[in-house]
Amino acid sequence: MRVPTREHDRLVSDEPPEFRVNNKVRQIANTELVVFREHPTASHLRYPWIYGPGQISPREWKIVRRVLDGRTRIVLPDGGVTLQGCADARNAAAMVLATVDAGARSSGQAYNVSDEWTPTLLQWVEIIAAALDHSFEIVSIPWEYAAVSHHFTQRSTPHHRVINCDKAIYQLGYRDVVDPVQGLTDTARWLARDENHPEPGGAMERSIVDRFDYEAEDRLMDAWQAAIAGDDIAVAAAAADPGFFDRYAAEFDDRPGARKGWVSVRRSD
Repeated sequence: MRVPTREHDRLVSDEPPEFRVNNKVRQIANTELVVFREHPTASHLRYPWIYGPGQISPREWKIVRRVLDGRTRIVLPDGGVTLQGCADARNAAAMVLATVDAGARSSGQAYNVSDEWTPTLLQWVEIIAAALDHSFEIVSIPWEYAAVSHHFTQRSTPHHRVINCDKAIYQLGYRDVVDPVQGLTDTARWLARDENHPEPGGAMERSIVDRFDYEAEDRLMDAWQAAIAGDDIAVAAAAADPGFFDRYAAEFDDRPGARKGWVSVRRSD
């Protein structure tokens, strides 16, 4: 998928055999075509993952339960750089109202539904943890070895999935009624209440595909940290480091004698 994915991007509904398309995705695209063929004045809203109190499949429980269980470390594939589009339930409802209120302007149109901005996986974890006055040590492990946490991305690859809602902003006047930081904070605190916990091992918890296998996670983190502490990797990384620094990083300081900022490999000196 292109980043961001826009409404005018092609639908994968009738691709040649050599073009690999998930069958469910193809059926969704074909359904949309049939809807507009039979109802040309319809308005179609393309929903992403929805979060918020009362959600059917609470992805945020993955982090909330780890906080409640006292976990202090967490594995994030590739440092948590992945973007996964989603929408607070209240923002999704506001999109419906904006579409209805637009009347003829939304007739025959498809709109992406999403929050106006998308946090990275790392930001998502940090926002939820902060809502519960907690913080994690983030253990970054390459995607190829971080199978224990692939489920955090809700996908089988680390690629971004970002749908853009600019069309609704400019055509319908849509704006988020809840900022994602506040939305995720509300969700985390709601899930943290005893009466809102998914049943351990129950249908709702199984739907988020997380085994909460902390022993396996600890073994992986310990093995990875031992591996990168070895001299071979450290020496090779230092030798290959071109000395890159980000002139816009908060740490950047080019005054004489000052540290020049973040480098690609942090040296002990």
